[in-house]
Amino acid sequence: MQAIISKRIKDIQQERNCRILFACESGSRAWGFPSPNSDYDARFVYVHPLEWYLQITERKDTIERMLPDDLDLAGWELRKTLHLFSGCNLALNEWIGSPLFYTEPNTPLLSELRALIPAFFNSKKATYHYLSMAQNTMQAEWSLDNRIKIKKLFYILRPLCACRWIANQQSMPPTHFPKMLEAGVAPRPIETWIRDLIHDKASLIEGETIHVPEFAAKWIHSTIEHALSNAIHIDPPLKTGDVEALNQTLRREVLA
Repeated sequence: MQAIISKRIKDIQQERNCRILFACESGSRAWGFPSPNSDYDARFVYVHPLEWYLQITERKDTIERMLPDDLDLAGWELRKTLHLFSGCNLALNEWIGSPLFYTEPNTPLLSELRALIPAFFNSKKATYHYLSMAQNTMQAEWSLDNRIKIKKLFYILRPLCACRWIANQQSMPPTHFPKMLEAGVAPRPIETWIRDLIHDKASLIEGETIHVPEFAAKWIHSTIEHALSNAIHIDPPLKTGDVEALNQTLRREVLA
């Protein structure tokens, strides 16, 4: 699949007259808990030739492709990307931290952005982002008898552990869930249960419904309440990173 995705990315460069700056995997495969039938969610950032930027009209700044083999390709133009980065876009930060790349994973652009994430990170925004993800999934998917699709359960567990990471570390959580668990974001019984779930999910289809044990259900509910209380009391950052550094990055890549 690596070769197929790499080829698709090269095809997009030719079709759209752009240069792919990096391409990575997102979603369950990047998070570290894929199922046998998990989609491939490739995400990329691209830049156009200089002429594209020298015009008064706005033009489409995203590329989307739904392809065979459960392949979902989506990309953002660099100026859009850097604008979102300056506002602490959590999805983008996760792309940058992905453990799975389809292009060189240590380009100057990626190295710069990884180094700049702390300067633009917003603990309050990030906590609400992950908390909302968990709450919305609970509301839509959780049954009264503590049953839920295993795929959806991870859309609760990972965000809640991310909230705990942020509360403890005041930094961007790792994209890879097992790496987050290594930092002790969950009590040992919960961590062991989650690691067993990751192992089970590797052989279950994503629509498989499972029962959440009572001790885990109680932890999930209490963690949501704690994260909400914590988010309310987080002070927003007094300042963000230097946007001029991002402007310089944009100029360099456009003029390359």
